[in-house]
Amino acid sequence: MKQKKLFLILAILCSLLFIVLTFFVYNDSPILQAINTYIASRIYVSDLFLPFIQFISSLGSTHFVAAAFVSLFMVLLFKKKFQLLAYAPILFVGALIHYTLKRVLEIQRPINQFLLTPSYPSGHTFGAALLYWTLAFLLWKNNKPLAYVCIIIPLIIAFTRIALGVHWFTDVIAGLLLAGATVCFFITRVKKNNK
Repeated sequence: MKQKKLFLILAILCSLLFIVLTFFVYNDSPILQAINTYIASRIYVSDLFLPFIQFISSLGSTHFVAAAFVSLFMVLLFKKKFQLLAYAPILFVGALIHYTLKRVLEIQRPINQFLLTPSYPSGHTFGAALLYWTLAFLLWKNNKPLAYVCIIIPLIIAFTRIALGVHWFTDVIAGLLLAGATVCFFITRVKKNNK
């Protein structure tokens, strides 16, 4: 019961922070613009490390995340962990929320980017956090060290998106907050239905 309340509080907190951040980003807050510009100007990736940064970033791509979720739920099905299959809709619900927000908000990417899709919230960061934080929750009881790794991976992917110059700092923070709200909400719903 305490754990369910904790996840509900986290879901509400992440949702509220996401809404506040979105309000200020959508209304072109000069403070957030200055923060985005400052952070973008301070990150430099040498050509030597660029392939590695691109590889890490790809661990949050739509194709990778979708394939990983399908694989995860196939394993759960094979192992007859039917109760855990209740988390399966998280990918579809998350994708719908993310796609809708990107199209409604239409916030542009950093200057000189060849990508034409809207920037906010970061899809790679959001997808990675959905995947790895769901895995972290599922692994928590049996493998805490791996669960901690799963918690950290989306933060690293968020950094790579800024380092590659395809997202602003606020884009990746929004992706993390939105994913945190989605994962925590699903945890509370599944726990409630499993009583």
